[in-house]
Amino acid sequence: MKKYFSFFTLIIIFITCIFMYVFSPETYSFNLNLFYLIIFILSSVVFFWYKKKINYFDFDTIFVLAYFFAFFSYPVFIHPFEAGRFFIFNYPFNEDTINKSTVLALLGIVSFFLGSMSRKTSGIQIPQISISKNNIPLYVGILFLIIFNMMKVIFPPYNIYAGEGTADPSAAGGIRGYFNLLSFIIIICAICFQFRYNIISKNKIYRNIFFLFLLAIFFFLNLKFGDRSLVLEFILIIFAYISIACGGFNLKKFIVIAFLGLTALNVLLIIRQATIAFSFNILDMALDLIIVNRNTFLAVDYVNKNGVFFIPFLGALLAGIPFLSSLVFRGFNINPLHTTSSIYFSYLTFGQNMDFGVGTNIIASLYLSLGLLGVIFGMFCLGAMVAYLMNKFYTMSYYGSFAYLILISNSVYLVRSEYFWFMRNLILGLIIYCLLLSSHYFFKIKKHNGDI
Repeated sequence: MKKYFSFFTLIIIFITCIFMYVFSPETYSFNLNLFYLIIFILSSVVFFWYKKKINYFDFDTIFVLAYFFAFFSYPVFIHPFEAGRFFIFNYPFNEDTINKSTVLALLGIVSFFLGSMSRKTSGIQIPQISISKNNIPLYVGILFLIIFNMMKVIFPPYNIYAGEGTADPSAAGGIRGYFNLLSFIIIICAICFQFRYNIISKNKIYRNIFFLFLLAIFFFLNLKFGDRSLVLEFILIIFAYISIACGGFNLKKFIVIAFLGLTALNVLLIIRQATIAFSFNILDMALDLIIVNRNTFLAVDYVNKNGVFFIPFLGALLAGIPFLSSLVFRGFNINPLHTTSSIYFSYLTFGQNMDFGVGTNIIASLYLSLGLLGVIFGMFCLGAMVAYLMNKFYTMSYYGSFAYLILISNSVYLVRSEYFWFMRNLILGLIIYCLLLSSHYFFKIKKHNGDI
């Protein structure tokens, strides 16, 4: 009875949101946006009540929290009182789109909830099986660390390798982009194999000094020279495993961890821009998430005037296969400024002379290319996929666990990314993970037969 009540409550909210979207007033209304926020909170409470979570440190909780800051904080807490608090909102945008943008985001999260509720959920079920340790990812990880340091010698202007100090989108790709991606996936494989072994065999992870030393070195190199957001992604992965080992984190523990996480975001921002002072204001701490909401306003305004623009979505979709997007765009002579929504929103803001990128967000990217139906079905499918992979993670499935780790590592930044941005990590990651797993069993069989 409880499940039916929760499901039909969200269905009623979903239908109500459709009507609110269609008949949304053009002039900004604080009371209306506050009402949208209340509906968002009510929907979240119904969703988590339905799920009866034992472990709150999962994709759902982190994603919903990040979603709140990205889409509901500016219309309710910032725009009515201090619209120019964050620099990006000083650039022009159509304020009459705020109402429709907020209810569009509300439709997206309710669709996500419904998609997640369409899959059955299971609790933490650690399999009682014998398992052998796989150190291959550790050795490969060491190789990548060596290559990482050699890059500083091969490419003396290391800031170019790291993609810093430039507005050119290609500077974040090429050698740096694919090397960081491979490093990221290899270390995730090492974490996945090591934690899975320790949890199932009930060994203490802190006893694996060599593994922890490798992680510490990798964290230091990324904080010092590379992509600092990778550190946050790895922390999310590690805490996901720790939560399993501890039998789950309750809501109080998650709130403490979330506050520490927001503090970490603020610290990373200060590291990137030394002129910014540290602040315990929760809105300042979530700056990286809040500023992307301007792109929702741009997307709604563009679609209202010109209709959907599919090419940026195609770019994000093709990015899942290395080099395919560049081959397609060059083959069909597509304007580079149209290849992703993040570049296109920067183009709409600055023209061709872009000083920096304004980014994108998951709702804006879907709406720009696929309209309202794209937001609804895209978020529904995301919710269903997350629920399916979460069940696989809780039962320590090999491939399902790895895929879920890719998702939870993006649970914070997915709200400010292209919809299919994580697919590149997921597809390439599963291929590498399969090769490492196969090589582990190959050497295990060879050793058992006495061949090595």
